[in-house]
Amino acid sequence: TAAEGLPEDYAVVFENEAGKSWTATMNGNSYSVDLPSGYTYDLSLENANGYIIQSGNSLDVNESTATHNLSVIKVELYTVSGAITGLGSEIANLVLFFRADPSAHKIFVPEPVIDAATASYSVQLEPGCEYTLYAMGVNDYYIPQNKLTIGNADHSKDIVFEARPLHAVNIQVTGLNSEQLGKLGLTFTNLQR
Repeated sequence: TAAEGLPEDYAVVFENEAGKSWTATMNGNSYSVDLPSGYTYDLSLENANGYIIQSGNSLDVNESTATHNLSVIKVELYTVSGAITGLGSEIANLVLFFRADPSAHKIFVPEPVIDAATASYSVQLEPGCEYTLYAMGVNDYYIPQNKLTIGNADHSKDIVFEARPLHAVNIQVTGLNSEQLGKLGLTFTNLQR
């Protein structure tokens, strides 16, 4: 079933355990797709932000599988936007995630949009659900106030980053002579980037 206002160019994507995916050809409220049998597929929507598959979001395909009905619903969403501060030029590397409290069992996955030029963001979130903000690409910084719950209205919330504390590291090198020590250079790479 199609939810009211569903975009005309939406599609249903079938992804198996190996990470391979197939996109169904849509025809109004119907779809058609050829899938290899013997796999379980997770279904999701493409080009339909704000809509989720309420039922029928998993499918075991075998030789007799010919029909699979879906129920698509529109999620109540409100826009959250604001400034991003504390990153300086590092904002160009920023990727944001808003994760719903697991106990809320939410299916909708927010898709934040970052405008590095204006140091701002916007995202659509469900009301009454606590979200935790996560950042990637800026591992030398963190978000001290990283929890957010909104009501039934658009909301403004700035995201403030702070630099992570730095700690002195002393290296004691053994087994090298003075010439080798003079040429020694050490590089520390953050493995979490």
